[in-house]
Amino acid sequence: MGDYATKKDLKKHLNKRVGGELKGASKELREIFGVGHLSMFGKEKASKMALHLIWAIKPMIERREITSIDQLDEIINEQFSTLRQVMQCPPLKIKIYKPSTKATVSAHRGTKKAGGALAGGLLLGPVGAIAGYALASGDGSTTKESTINNNKTFENARIAIYDNKLQIYNKMVRHEGTILFNDINSIDWNERGRVFRLKTNGYGTIVISSKNTSLNSLFDGLMLKFNEFEPQVSNKETEAPKPKLSNHDPFDTLKKLHELHVSGILTEEEYKSKKAQLLNQI
Repeated sequence: MGDYATKKDLKKHLNKRVGGELKGASKELREIFGVGHLSMFGKEKASKMALHLIWAIKPMIERREITSIDQLDEIINEQFSTLRQVMQCPPLKIKIYKPSTKATVSAHRGTKKAGGALAGGLLLGPVGAIAGYALASGDGSTTKESTINNNKTFENARIAIYDNKLQIYNKMVRHEGTILFNDINSIDWNERGRVFRLKTNGYGTIVISSKNTSLNSLFDGLMLKFNEFEPQVSNKETEAPKPKLSNHDPFDTLKKLHELHVSGILTEEEYKSKKAQLLNQI
């Protein structure tokens, strides 16, 4: 793909498009984050994203997985496209409620060894609250049953909605998780315009909220994609019913489609396709 380029030329082009470890994020990347002159936190996010991309792409150049400027641009453009979509989403508070789990941890001669899923000397990782009781064994070791709190909260997070999934990004725009539509049982409002929730298989209950921004467009965009999604065939005899959009007036739906297109949730192609489908129903 494209003319062969040296590692030096590829790294130079990478620094031009993305930024450098010393000079910070490129102008193109700063514009994606909407960085203003007084936005220090925005500059920090853009600079950290520049470093993240550099550290991810440079090894690919070293291994000669990228051999041309065109190939490098394709990778960078794909990353920038994802970032633009994520940054269109307003800052959100996302809480993930998952059932707590139990684990047995043993300690012997001042060292702690984890059993079951906890191994390698990592007691509970970055999350989890430990509560339990200790049992003294005959060899002097101590056994403790611990309860791990699997709930997570992300402040100033964002989501990106695709045809078959949604992805969660933290406040530094780092990917935190992917929720497949096939694993979503229901999507409904807790507080219309402000708080909605997703009930899922395997991911628990996800509550998405915003104090200062209406989530109507985001909710409508998510429901539109979700209702158009064709679930994968399952061996289960019964499937949890998917929520469907109620029978709206076609003209109201056209208005909503236009709002979703203007807000950036729907692309030009998606907007034209759905508009044509609705006009055929009138």
